[in-house]
Amino acid sequence: MRPLFAILTLATVIACASAGNSTVSSQRLAAEGSYEFFASVPGQHVRGILRVGADTMIVAEVAGAGCLPSAWIRQEQRDPHVFYYGCTGLLITFDRRDLVQLSKWSFSIPVQKRREVCTERVLRNGREVCSRTSIQTYETTESRSGTLQVKRASP
Repeated sequence: MRPLFAILTLATVIACASAGNSTVSSQRLAAEGSYEFFASVPGQHVRGILRVGADTMIVAEVAGAGCLPSAWIRQEQRDPHVFYYGCTGLLITFDRRDLVQLSKWSFSIPVQKRREVCTERVLRNGREVCSRTSIQTYETTESRSGTLQVKRASP
């Protein structure tokens, strides 16, 4: 009985190992060629051409947000299908698994805010209380993000 059990166990292990991870090997990636992209970033528009090769992506043309062609584009170490392109506070993420649905942009924008602050304090009934306030304006940074519009331009 033991030899039969060992043979069945070995056969099961070999079958599982040879099956591998079919989702990774059969995963479809965006076809090679040119893609137009567009982002409506707060206060401006960014548009460009992305060239997709077998294992690279190059931003060939770009206009807006102080961007330069191929200013930098790098591959995500944890996910070889994700590439980043950045310029002047804008980060564009291209996902080769589905350029149209999964690509996005993010942008940090300075925002003016106001708050009421105490400018003078007095003692009343043994407690310190605010007797005069003023409005203070300050700047903070907020992130905005959205879906990048991508469409196939040519093969």
